[in-house]
Formats: sequence, C-alpha cells, structure tokens
Amino acid sequence: MGGYFDLRWRLNPVEATFHGLSEFDALFPAYDAESVREQLAALVAYENAIEEAVADSLAEEIDRTAVLHSLRHDMLLLGKERQFVHDPSYHLMHAVNGIFLLLARTPAAREGWALYCESLMAEMGFLDSAEERFFQAHNLLWRALRVILDVSLHTKGLSTLDAAARLREELGFEPNFAEAEAKRYCAYPTYQLC
Repeated sequence: MGGYFDLRWRLNPVEATFHGLSEFDALFPAYDAESVREQLAALVAYENAIEEAVADSLAEEIDRTAVLHSLRHDMLLLGKERQFVHDPSYHLMHAVNGIFLLLARTPAAREGWALYCESLMAEMGFLDSAEERFFQAHNLLWRALRVILDVSLHTKGLSTLDAAARLREELGFEPNFAEAEAKRYCAYPTYQLC
C-alpha cells in the first residue's frame, strides 16, 4: 500500500499536507496534458497490480477494495471529469486549501472545528433524537476524559493499562479499542487537550 499512497500524495500534495505529511509541501499538482497522461498511466498500472493481488484475509480484501475504489475515483476525476480544465477556480481552490492546511496544521484547528460543528448542529436542531443527543453527550465525555488521561499519563505516572481501564469503565469502550486509545494518547502528547 505504500506505493499507492506515494502515488496518491504526488497526484494531490494538498491531501498529503492535510494528512500531516510535510515532505510533499513543496509540490504542486501538475495538470498539463503530458502530466495527466503519465498520472493516468500510473493509476491504471497500479489498479492492474491491485486487481491481481490476492488477499490473505478479510482485512486485506477490505483494504484492497478501498484502494481500488480510490484509484478508480481518481481516474474518473483525471480522465473524464477533468475539473482542472473546465473550472478556473480549481487551481486557486487547491492553492488556498494548501496554504490553509499548512497554517492550520495543529490539532486544535481540526478538533476545535469538529466540536464547534457538533454543537452548532445541536443548536440548529439537527440532533433531535434521544440517540443523537446521547451520542453527542458520550463524545463530550470522551473528550473530557481524554484530557484527564493525557495529563495523567504524562505527568502523574498513570499507566496505559489503567488509562484503558478508565476508558472501559467510564465510557464502555471495548478492551482493544480502549487500549489502542490509551497508547495513542501516549504517542501524541497534548493532542487530546485540543
């Protein structure tokens, strides 16, 4: 899959920046006729290789199917829709989006925006059912608890096993998910504070 992502990021360096990959920041997408032909040929070659790959497990088959879907979507955009030819704002939108992502590379820009959108949806009446309000309240509790766990893991000696236990007990998380979350908090200190 590594080759697929390298190809994808080179075709769309703004998306790479969005995913936090700084090595593609200096690249610009190339939409001249020759570059588009080369990109389409690379996508087709990769599609053929993925089509022939044999999945050894359900997880691998799911990954393979997702990559094929993504490749075919990219080929449709480049080969048929060709927005970059018909829409003069296309290049400006990519440039502005890329600049924004470089400036807003902090988790606060993403997490804070998501929380604001959720609260705005509730305020506008989109989260009316009991299930939706419960889901929102559960996620607010999760965000609050992960701040406590982040600080406790990094300054108070809390173990990842104890953090996972709190996630299970207080939020009802499955054991594997709770353990993965606790390890993520250790891997990305202070991210949870956003």
